[in-house]
Amino acid sequence: MADPIGPIVGTIFQGLQEQVKTQAQYALNFKEQFKEMQTQLELMQAFLNDCKDDKSKCQTVKTASKHLRELTYVADDVVTGCQIREDYKRAIESTFCLPSCKEVVYRWDTGRKLTEINQQLQKMHKRHGLLESVGQRSSKPPAPPRRKTTPLVPHKIVGLEKETEKITNWMFTGNVSFIGITGMGGLGKTTIAQKVFNHKQVKDRFKKRIWVCVAQTYDAVELERSILDMLGVEYKGCNESDLQTKISEFLLANNTLIVLDDVWTLKGGWWTLISTAFQERAKHNGCIIVTSRNKQVIKDMVAHGGFNNVEIHEPKLLSKVESEKLFCKFVFGQTKTKFNKCELDKVGKEIVHKCNGLPLAIKIIGGVMSGVKPRTPAEWRKKCEKFREVIIKKIEGTVSVIDSLQLSYDELPDHLKQCLLCFAIYPDDHEIEVEQLKRWWVGEGFVRGTEIPNEEAYEYLLELINRCLVEVTKKGDFDGRVHKCKMHDMVREMVIRNAKDEAFCDFNNTGKHIATANSLHLGVTKDTSFQSLNGNEKLRALILTTCDSIGFNKRIALAKVKTLRVLDLSRLKLDGISVDHLWHWITSLKLLAYLNLQDVVGLEEIPPSIQKLWGLQILILNGCESLGSLPSPMPCFPRLKVLDVRNCSSRLWIPQGLSTLSTLQELYGFKIPKGNEKEACGLDGLKEMKQLEVLHVDIMKGSLIQGHDLTALGSLEKLRVLSINANGITDDELLQKLKKLCVPSGLKHLYLRRFCLEDTPAWISPSSLPQLQFLCIEDSKELTQFSENFHEGQWMVEGMSLKFLPKLEVELEWLQKAMPQLRYLEVSHCNTSKSSTFLSDDLYTWEQPNEEEMEEDKELEHNAYEEDKEEECNTRED
Repeated sequence: MADPIGPIVGTIFQGLQEQVKTQAQYALNFKEQFKEMQTQLELMQAFLNDCKDDKSKCQTVKTASKHLRELTYVADDVVTGCQIREDYKRAIESTFCLPSCKEVVYRWDTGRKLTEINQQLQKMHKRHGLLESVGQRSSKPPAPPRRKTTPLVPHKIVGLEKETEKITNWMFTGNVSFIGITGMGGLGKTTIAQKVFNHKQVKDRFKKRIWVCVAQTYDAVELERSILDMLGVEYKGCNESDLQTKISEFLLANNTLIVLDDVWTLKGGWWTLISTAFQERAKHNGCIIVTSRNKQVIKDMVAHGGFNNVEIHEPKLLSKVESEKLFCKFVFGQTKTKFNKCELDKVGKEIVHKCNGLPLAIKIIGGVMSGVKPRTPAEWRKKCEKFREVIIKKIEGTVSVIDSLQLSYDELPDHLKQCLLCFAIYPDDHEIEVEQLKRWWVGEGFVRGTEIPNEEAYEYLLELINRCLVEVTKKGDFDGRVHKCKMHDMVREMVIRNAKDEAFCDFNNTGKHIATANSLHLGVTKDTSFQSLNGNEKLRALILTTCDSIGFNKRIALAKVKTLRVLDLSRLKLDGISVDHLWHWITSLKLLAYLNLQDVVGLEEIPPSIQKLWGLQILILNGCESLGSLPSPMPCFPRLKVLDVRNCSSRLWIPQGLSTLSTLQELYGFKIPKGNEKEACGLDGLKEMKQLEVLHVDIMKGSLIQGHDLTALGSLEKLRVLSINANGITDDELLQKLKKLCVPSGLKHLYLRRFCLEDTPAWISPSSLPQLQFLCIEDSKELTQFSENFHEGQWMVEGMSLKFLPKLEVELEWLQKAMPQLRYLEVSHCNTSKSSTFLSDDLYTWEQPNEEEMEEDKELEHNAYEEDKEEECNTRED
């Protein structure tokens, strides 16, 4: 049986147990209630574990699933509220004293809630017959069975000739012993493997070829027996060691091709046993081909198997031309290979466009359309309008597109399932900022038990990308970090189905995301009706996705919602909004952990009442150009990890009291104040920020740096990223002080912008920055050379950016000598450079060649050429 309360609530349930255990030991109040809750939750967990393995209890569990889900969320809110309050009390200790009446009311109300929750848990535990209903939701269809693949090649194939040739060339000319084929479900990985398996040259090359579908079998012994059966080797009476020996002996004596299709996991040690048979692979010309939806599985197989000659192929979505050709093959057979300009074909193009290049979707919809009679535009239009039903519907003898993709979801661990479901609130084909996703996951508590939640959240995203469930749309040039991503339409349909089942968010019958009284997560568009939130007491996340207005006033249903943990109002327009009412609502959100007000036009101040948000972990004010001040002194946020005040008014300084933010890890937009800004925090105020890892500093006209400020940054031992923007300041005394800064030796990335110096500061040297990986110097019109210290020793730098440095003399050969690890360099507007390569205002980029990327570029160029050629042919026909 699946997790009795589902992966999402199950994860929250586990987190709740951890919080309650902590509170039971350290709580300032309600110790008895927390101890009782800890006992009840442990009993509940034990019972739920028993339910997992007892299929006879499935039917009775349905009744209580909703009740337990609701109770879990309520308990989590109450316990989190207690933690937030006590964290705040500890942070300000002796200076804190609540008015007695408020403290009495709070204790009475919280105690009542905890007691009620414990009573309900007791009742549920006593009524085992009812509690067993938590096992399986009636609305969720049973998981589709694992598919069983064969080496037989499908009849109708389009666009795989080049992939087949590419892989066979690896096998024959490169003598590759391991080939991985990885990509999302329905992309054609198995078909490519089938084509290679049955290729004439492959048949001639290998004496024996065996095909193993791993999807249904994880037992190592069974896999080895299957392999021996296909090899025709007798193994009766053999133990496990003998089986492995027989496989090894056969492989050494024969050229063998092994295809392991549809590999999901390496659990159970089966791969270690099989790959051991290839330990002496140098003595034979055998080859293993593996297909998997998970890139990491492929990488782990390579690492554990110790292979040297390895190639990995990632099939691409079909181009427009290839998609239409495949569709035509299924609908019209060999009589037609492209669309014409008739009305029927116009509808056909719309249908193909909806498939977004996914071969499986095109095959299934093509098969459906081939049976539509009569074959008229009107009949085709009906199917086009019911496209979602078609890709979900199971056709006899095949698996639906959604069920095929569902396998990828089912294989995810619970913590990744809840992260994947977040994509459901975004519209079709929407590019999503990675920073927004990471901060959402941290703010809502999807990332727990780590000192660096932001990086942990990024690792979660990479796992989803490796599993081919999320597509990268933009990444950094040097480090390859993902900046933007999106989801394939078919994957999104699968995610929406699971989001409904898990009550993660709500949709209407047409699949449109909507707000309801039961909504837990909401992505706001211009069509969102906030009135539908009336009575909602559970909303956890609200994010503006494609609109910049919410028509907020104190009478709308949204103003009554108090349970938000994530609120992203970036790019909100304040026209027609009472800012006082908006702030009154925001500061009433006691559980709020992530508040994003980036690029909110017209936001002039942050009210002192923001200090009520004791649980705030992330505060983003980037781009609020009218924002002139923050509450002074700096409010105490005992949980704050990220503060971003970049690109705000030049009058905005960070007030004194920054040292109270002892948990801060990222600080953007820290301005060094003028001498007359007595309430502002200076560089010296950063000394106590021992958890700081990222710091962006702005030096303004009149900024004051005193002697004790120079060593402040040097005490930040965890600092990894430092950005200093001098804003073109020409004050020589100030510039000379900047050259004497002390910086931590553990820096990984350094950005130096708009420095009016003739040479680089002495502290930019290999000895001062021995761990530096990336160096960026930009927009410094006076810089003519690197300092003498810059030349002392060899750098570990791997990436460098030099832009708008018209007087700087630099040459590529020297940089490569000083930085032997250099693999990425970008240069522009360095017009006095000794290297003719740089004597251009255009951006010059140098990086170590990457064969895979070169092949991808060639493939993209080819597809574009084919599409242009097709369009040209169609034009001529017209």
